[in-house]
Amino acid sequence: MDFPLNALIENREIALSNAILEPLIFSDLGNNSIFIQRDDLIHPIVSGNKWRKLEGWIRHAKENNIHTLVTFGGAYSNHLVATAAAGNFLGFKTVGILRADEEIDNHYLQIAKSCGMQIRGVSRELYREKTALMSEYSQMEGCMVIPEGGQGDLALEGFESLVLTWKDKVDVVYHASATATTAVGLAKAIKKLNLAIQIKAVLVLKNLNAQIEYAEQHGVYDIIDFIPDFHFGGYAKSTPELIEFQKDFTIQTNIMIDPVYTAKALFALKNDSENGVFLSNQKIAFLHTGGMLGGMSEKFKNVL
Repeated sequence: MDFPLNALIENREIALSNAILEPLIFSDLGNNSIFIQRDDLIHPIVSGNKWRKLEGWIRHAKENNIHTLVTFGGAYSNHLVATAAAGNFLGFKTVGILRADEEIDNHYLQIAKSCGMQIRGVSRELYREKTALMSEYSQMEGCMVIPEGGQGDLALEGFESLVLTWKDKVDVVYHASATATTAVGLAKAIKKLNLAIQIKAVLVLKNLNAQIEYAEQHGVYDIIDFIPDFHFGGYAKSTPELIEFQKDFTIQTNIMIDPVYTAKALFALKNDSENGVFLSNQKIAFLHTGGMLGGMSEKFKNVL
């Protein structure tokens, strides 16, 4: 099946009304009362926490006459593609700084380019030290630099409206965590709204110290439970067990998850369910943070 580039790029609606909390019926989760927050349905490309993190940046750009969004990512960066798509239908030019020593082409980058994003490949050494690159673009009139993954204070604003919908409906929420931006955004919103929701941030790579540090900087480390043991070898790494779990989940629920982010977080939830971690009256939610580009991924579409 050809990847439906045109259909995805032409979809300009951010459909927050689709992001409902619904019961999650999956045999591996036992008889616990578990729900799934369908943020994957917000948009075919700008889905889940990709939109939640971009929302504050976009609002700031519109209020300050910004015309160009500059951001960073790897060859399979959901954030890079989401920024390109959002820029395309919200009227911004976009530049993507790509971590690459060689020319790379895949369907992620094809989508970004089709959305008008200028891709600039830089060496891994230069990419690791982003200060010069960020300074270069920040000094250009009308440009705004969005850090890798959308991280930053403005990225935290989009989570408040989400958390507000969970009032009296959710006691514990699990989600995939790569930079802790989502965890911190949720935590700050929970504190602001004076709610008692527990956050279970499941690490998808080996960066526990960095995520803890980011949470400490924002004064919310005390209300985030970082779960570091389900990265399955590191970022974009997986095992036959994880892939089999991903397949079973999609077959049973008809909901796509990916093995880089969401499958790992859901596996951690399954593990806690099997080990009797939840209280009988607790309302458990899994936050589907999207990232499947409309339900398909070149890298993983042959898994099922």
